[in-house]
Amino acid sequence: MRVERIRGNLTGKLELSRFQAGSTSASHIAVSNGVAGFATPSFSACSRENAPASAEPSEREWWALARRLTMFALGSALRRGEILALRWQDVEMLERRLHVRRSLVRGEFGEPKSSAGRRTIGYGPRTTDVLDEQSRASLYRSGESLVFCHPQLGKPLDPSKLSGYMRKAIAAAGIDRPIRPWHDLRHTALTHDAAAGNPAVYVQARAGHAQAPRSGCSAASQVLRRQHLPTDAGTNSGTK
Repeated sequence: MRVERIRGNLTGKLELSRFQAGSTSASHIAVSNGVAGFATPSFSACSRENAPASAEPSEREWWALARRLTMFALGSALRRGEILALRWQDVEMLERRLHVRRSLVRGEFGEPKSSAGRRTIGYGPRTTDVLDEQSRASLYRSGESLVFCHPQLGKPLDPSKLSGYMRKAIAAAGIDRPIRPWHDLRHTALTHDAAAGNPAVYVQARAGHAQAPRSGCSAASQVLRRQHLPTDAGTNSGTK
């Protein structure tokens, strides 16, 4: 009887020590919320009704497409050519991840900018909503179809035409500083990823860079932290 009691006590202590060890290990994995303190952003400026009142009915479809592209660029941090070359077979909606396999440059499909450019990235719920909306709005939804394509023809989009809509939206928002729509959307997304507390190697892999981000990105992320600017970066999952 005494032996059984001692054995039971030892077993209980062993299980408790295992539990404590597991808790200690877990604390090293998630010490704090990387996006704590960031305010929830307002997307009123990016609503579905953001086309100018003077826009022709035929233009409203393009305004809506430009809005979805803008939101997708902010959520994915992909290069312009990578976005325009993305096909539905590259997107895993349930797993919330996509595969960058090609790029569209000067009207020609080719390999990404570098070997690091071939990558798999996760994305957050807002980007999921954008892709879901694009899927419902597009007439082209087969695996081979481009995610963002000409609304009527299904052909690759003209970047200059889309940039025109983006510049009009920038002007309407009262932003007068020089902005490169595609390039600055990508770097805004990457800076938000850094500001959310993600390690440099994560941002590097997400960007498809062969080298670590420059110090400027780190400096910008510090500014964002002080200003508590909103970001969806913390909700992204799994970068390879």
